[in-house]
Amino acid sequence: MKDNDRAQQMANLFEEDDPDYLTDERWWQLVLEQDKEVLGEKPAEGGDALLPPGFVDEPPAGDPEDTTTTAPPPPQPEPPAPPRRQIHELSRKYVHPTFRVEYEIQAYGVASNDPDLPAGLPWVLKLDDVATRTYGFLVDVSHDVFRSTTMTPLDGLLTELTHRTVEFLKGQAQDPSVAGVLADFRKLYCLNSRLDPQEIITLATSVLSDMARAIPTLVADGQGEAMFNELESAERDAVARRMANRGVPDHKALIADGRFWDYADPNP
Repeated sequence: MKDNDRAQQMANLFEEDDPDYLTDERWWQLVLEQDKEVLGEKPAEGGDALLPPGFVDEPPAGDPEDTTTTAPPPPQPEPPAPPRRQIHELSRKYVHPTFRVEYEIQAYGVASNDPDLPAGLPWVLKLDDVATRTYGFLVDVSHDVFRSTTMTPLDGLLTELTHRTVEFLKGQAQDPSVAGVLADFRKLYCLNSRLDPQEIITLATSVLSDMARAIPTLVADGQGEAMFNELESAERDAVARRMANRGVPDHKALIADGRFWDYADPNP
């Protein structure tokens, strides 16, 4: 490699067990680019660059009297790149609570034909900026794998971060497991989807209370009493006791307009 500073930087990243430099892929790509430059090609070109004049024999000239020329076809416009939409909920810094491995993530929702998303895959995690260690997480949220309540784009991202963390720490004293690292990430970043029994009960009670307070605005006059009479005898007695314990002066009015639901037992 002709750029010694670049080679030294890549060697240092390899010594630091950077997962993006543990294979020969990046070295190989740089070698290919420099070989193309020797052949007179630009790094982004393929292998069909024109040869220098005189490199091969010129073909014989055609009929000198034939003056007809064929105009080259007009170049076809490049198709527009599929739009990307940033997913702000997933775009943040992720830090493992024990090993302090950090990842700066910029997440984007992309179409299935996005040029940077391998065909058929639901997501890909790419290191976009080596200097700032910023990763791009491209995810096709319409992929079949996400047609489930147990698999979300966040689950896919945390799976990728788990894999990279384990690879980064491989051979070191910690020797973490995939199960342990993933459990730590989920405990820290999946609080909204955690199934805690007490939290579920509290949320359900709050929702039922809101529904009970909304009923008087939705029922017609006198319909509340008909609803009250549809309850079991034990349920009606329980409602009456709660209204009495809370000092309701006119329980008939609350039954008539449907406000009695606010005194029903949320946990029968």
